[in-house]
Amino acid sequence: MSPAHRFVAPAAHAVLRSIGAGSDVYGYPQMVRAGLGHMMGAWARCVVWSRKNGVPMLAPQWRQLRIGPYLRRERDKRAYHKLFRSEGYVGGALRLLCLAIGRRVDEDHAGDALQRRTSAAPTLVVFYEDRGFDTLRDDHALLLHELLRITRPEYVRAAFVDRPFIGVHVRRGDFTRPPSDADLRAGRRNQQTPIEWYAAAVSALRRGLGAEHPVRLFSDGTEAELAPVLRLPGVEFVAPRTAITDILSLSQARVLVASGSGFSQWAGFLGQMPSVWFPSQKHHRLRGGADGANWELEWERDASMPQAFLGAVASGWLAPSPLRNAVTRVGGR
Repeated sequence: MSPAHRFVAPAAHAVLRSIGAGSDVYGYPQMVRAGLGHMMGAWARCVVWSRKNGVPMLAPQWRQLRIGPYLRRERDKRAYHKLFRSEGYVGGALRLLCLAIGRRVDEDHAGDALQRRTSAAPTLVVFYEDRGFDTLRDDHALLLHELLRITRPEYVRAAFVDRPFIGVHVRRGDFTRPPSDADLRAGRRNQQTPIEWYAAAVSALRRGLGAEHPVRLFSDGTEAELAPVLRLPGVEFVAPRTAITDILSLSQARVLVASGSGFSQWAGFLGQMPSVWFPSQKHHRLRGGADGANWELEWERDASMPQAFLGAVASGWLAPSPLRNAVTRVGGR
C-alpha cells in the first residue's frame, strides 16, 4: 500500500462512517468473463454469505467486455447487464470508493474478516469464479427469491410455460467437439455431448414413463445440428431468448436432459427436478436431501432408465415448479 493510500483510505472511510454510509465489511462478487451460469456462482455465494452475516453486498458487475460471441457469431451476445437490476446492493459512488480503498480478502478467510474489522479501510470479502453448488444447496429458496427480485420483470414473465414438459438443453457455441466419447467420460469440460445421446435419452424417458410427453429443446445450435432430436414427435425448438429467460423457462421442466454446462446446472438447481446427464458430465450435485443424488442420473445411451428415477419423474409431473411457487408467494410479477 502506498503512503498516499495509507492516508486517504482511513480518511475516506471515516467520512463515510460519520454520515452513516459506510460499513466495515462488504461482500464483493468479482465477476469473470464467462457464460451466465458460471458468473452466477460468485453472485450466489456472495448473496448467501452476506445475508447470513448481515453484511452489505456490492452490486455485481454483470457488464463485461466480450469479443468471443461476436467472433463466433453467436445469437446471444451476453449483454447480461441488461437483464438485472442493482437495487438492494451497494452501487454508484460508494461502490467505486469501496473498490478503490477497500482491503480485499478471499472468501476462504471471510471469518477472519468479520473478527478483525478495522477502521483504517473497509474489508471486501471477494467471491470469485464458480465453485459449484456444495455451499448453495441448502439455500435454494433464498437464491431463487433473490434471482427473481433482481431480474427485470419482463424477462421473468417471458419464461413461464403453461404445461409440464421434458426439458432438453444442448450446448454448442463455444463448446468443442471431443475426439471421442472417452473425453466426456473422463470428465473433460466444455465439450459437446453427442446429439444422438439426447435423442436416445428422450426416447428412453418416454418409454419408461409410458407417454409421449412434450419436449422443449433449448440450444444455441442450428436446426441441422439438432436434427436427431427435432425429428422426434412432439419436440418444440425454443428460439433462443435472453439467457436468464431461458434458464428460468428450462427450470420448469419436470425432468431435465442436460448438457455439462453451467446453464444446465443452474436450470437444474433452480428447478430441483430429476435430471439426466452424460456419464461424468454432471460436475456438481444440485439437489439437497437424502434422495438428491438419486434424482441426478448419469445415463449410458440405450440403457434402461431406473424405475426409482422414473417414479420420481412421474410423481412430480403435475406438481407446480419451484419458480411458479416462488412467484405465487410474492404475488406474481
